[in-house]
Amino acid sequence: MKRAEKEKRGFTLAELLVVVAIIGVLVAISIPIFTTQLEKARRSVDLYNARAVESVLVNAINDGSVQLPAGVKGDTSGIWVTIRREDKGWPSAYGSQTGNVFYGASKNTVINGVIKTTAWNASDTELPKIVKAAGLDDLKINSRRSDSGKPDGWDWIVIEAGYRYDNTAKKFVLFTEIYSGFANEKSGAHEYKQAKNCIGKLIGA
Repeated sequence: MKRAEKEKRGFTLAELLVVVAIIGVLVAISIPIFTTQLEKARRSVDLYNARAVESVLVNAINDGSVQLPAGVKGDTSGIWVTIRREDKGWPSAYGSQTGNVFYGASKNTVINGVIKTTAWNASDTELPKIVKAAGLDDLKINSRRSDSGKPDGWDWIVIEAGYRYDNTAKKFVLFTEIYSGFANEKSGAHEYKQAKNCIGKLIGA
């Protein structure tokens, strides 16, 4: 008795082209979605780092590790951390700085028992010890700057804590502020309000 041979049939060229076309469509759809989600994750890291640094600065002031100088009416005294994108510049007034993080403090601020005698635009040497002791020792901008135009994105983020004179209360009050900007732009808490910077909108600052 003869065994019936099964007919072997492969894919036709048309079928293969249809499969390739379907895969192409799926890839075209998924790549933008993946990119968007990846960017959201990067921004979340930036937001988390900013909030974590803010908490460290406030705690340092409250526990006495940082003792701010007495300010004058209308002036601000404080400490701040500026984080930049690796391939972008600092805010315009910072000049030429190395690394990705600038640790700022008002002149005559006492940090870990050491008084800062240099000007505000000279990075402090004691504040990094406090920030890094909290486990924040690899700070940098993670998100990508959007090409859609300002204020969507950032090249640097400033996290600031200190005392500011309150004209209503007639005294200095503790404040914190987180704001962002682009390379070579001016920085300063008084210049960056919620409507002017992207991270301020995201955190409701």
